[in-house]
Amino acid sequence: MVILIKETCVLSKVPCVLFIKTTASFKKKPANSKIILKNSKELADNSKSRQVFMAFTITSLIAQPELSLVERATNMTSTISASPGTYGLSAPIASSMSDAAAAFEAAVAAAKEAESAYREAVQLKKAAREALETQLTTYLPMTLANPTVTNGHLASIGLEPRTPRRAFVSPEKPEELVVSVKSNGYAKFKWSREDNTTNTIYTLQQKTQGGDWANVWSGTRSRVELAGYAPGEEVYFRVIATKGREASEPSTVQVIYPVGGSLRSRRAA
Repeated sequence: MVILIKETCVLSKVPCVLFIKTTASFKKKPANSKIILKNSKELADNSKSRQVFMAFTITSLIAQPELSLVERATNMTSTISASPGTYGLSAPIASSMSDAAAAFEAAVAAAKEAESAYREAVQLKKAAREALETQLTTYLPMTLANPTVTNGHLASIGLEPRTPRRAFVSPEKPEELVVSVKSNGYAKFKWSREDNTTNTIYTLQQKTQGGDWANVWSGTRSRVELAGYAPGEEVYFRVIATKGREASEPSTVQVIYPVGGSLRSRRAA
């Protein structure tokens, strides 16, 4: 007795046929029963190899650049359409493939044309913007400089109103100069900014008895510490504020180590 049993092969996932040959009934399986799995593993290996090959071949084809794929697909579908049966296909399928290849070729051509038109449009836009910027920067200053054009007129065309330039304010004389000295020769200086702006430059000057004023420090801060003032040497100090090319009056003079005095500074007479 021979029994045919259809199963699905574990390896190939395709149907296989099991031939069971026995000399007795199926219920009473004799010791000499023999089970033959016809072409199971061989079929699975061959099927798997064919599937991998087909997947690789088709993937390689469709991975081609657009122009190359257009050429290959057009030639392929044209050849298949001439004799569909030779390639295991029907005439309607061959026609459908040919139509798809033609549609893709037309789409690629349209995209290339659109890309070219876009690049040309971008260049035209750039040139038009440059021309507009030239017009605006050439003629709008004439509008802004015209005294008969009011801020209202400027606002009506989307321009900012004119703002009057802030009048120049002369630097004010620094006040409350204080000098603190230490026995190690360091001296600390501080003064009041008054109403001077933060970008005002302050210059600290010094001189000895009978000498000329000399700059020893300059900056925007209102306090500074300097070294090199040995105890016992009488030195005079003052501060001047500067904005641009204009300078303020000097501050009140302070003196350190006055003759007959102590380490503490005092205001010069």
